[in-house]
Amino acid sequence: MFNRPEEFRRVMPADRLPDRKHLLEVVRGIDDRRAMLEGVQSSVKVAKVGVRSVKSRSRIGRKLITAGILLTVGSPDPFTDIIGMPIVLAGVVADRVYSHIGIRDAYEEASKLLRELKG
Repeated sequence: MFNRPEEFRRVMPADRLPDRKHLLEVVRGIDDRRAMLEGVQSSVKVAKVGVRSVKSRSRIGRKLITAGILLTVGSPDPFTDIIGMPIVLAGVVADRVYSHIGIRDAYEEASKLLRELKG
């Protein structure tokens, strides 16, 4: 196996033709690389299927905010303002309640739980 061109030049100098032994070594190295790349390719295919199967939840907060703004702005009646603004407020609250948890939040929650269990 040759990882760098200088290794290849060391085995096969330019002043002589390569013999069968050196050519077989090159072929074996190429076959090893091909097998490795085929294994990586199959792993990538499996990972792509896994990633595609993950579904994200629809965010109800965003939908409520959009509906409230459309109701408030889209209709000139004062009645829609009374209904639209609480819908926007409910959307903001829902968006904060159902926001995605981050790594730092998970660490803080876990350490808080362990402190409570010890104490």
